[in-house]
Amino acid sequence: MADPLHLEFEPDPATSDEAFVKDALGRWNILVTGFADYSPAYFFLRDGAKRIRGALLAYVWAKWLHVDVFWLEEDIRRQGWGTKMLEAAHKVGRENGADAAWLDTFSWQARPFYERFGYEAVFEVPDFPPGHSRIFMVKRPL
Repeated sequence: MADPLHLEFEPDPATSDEAFVKDALGRWNILVTGFADYSPAYFFLRDGAKRIRGALLAYVWAKWLHVDVFWLEEDIRRQGWGTKMLEAAHKVGRENGADAAWLDTFSWQARPFYERFGYEAVFEVPDFPPGHSRIFMVKRPL
């Protein structure tokens, strides 16, 4: 007889466990949609000591570029690095077959920055977190 299932709360799971679950979901999504074109698009901004000062973590899947994480240390913002990183992600997206992009941001983050690149808000969750909003944005065409 098979072992019974049990639910476990794991506040600090192994990276390999997280990767396993994400991979399993990815395989399911490919099976259902037929789109097997997943391609990561990760960019890191490093200083002379190789310390990460900023990053843009994105991926292309099903003809969409998803900008998942985009961060710059505060002291290097408004120096053109964000523009360079986002344009590089768009280029990689197009090279990998994306014809649109999406991301989400919070009301205190970079909505005006993304709008300058043609992103439009398509959905806003008010009071998330309380007093702020979470905004989902799309750029089409890429």
